[in-house]
Amino acid sequence: MGQTAAGASRIGYTALDNGFAACQDPAALQRICDRLGPGAVKQFFWRFKRRLPAPFTTADLRAGYVYELAVRQFEVSDTRVFDPPASGRAFFEGVIGDHLDIGRPPRSR
Repeated sequence: MGQTAAGASRIGYTALDNGFAACQDPAALQRICDRLGPGAVKQFFWRFKRRLPAPFTTADLRAGYVYELAVRQFEVSDTRVFDPPASGRAFFEGVIGDHLDIGRPPRSR
């Protein structure tokens, strides 16, 4: 949403997958991002929800079954400086090995 709004405002930026690496006008970009709170996310969801096929029948809706928007995010950051590079490689190999099975069925192949 932020990158779309920045592009529409003609603010030049260098994109990351989930953010910005750099931009031409940081103050303007911050104003845009400050507008993108929970209300904007809910509005976006409800606007585009109408385009999705509805799994609820009329009877379901009368019985009280409705959509609810729930956004849950948990993010952890660990910033480290590695010298020599082999230390970084060892760290990431350990992290990847420890987390390969997160969210996978017990018998994945």
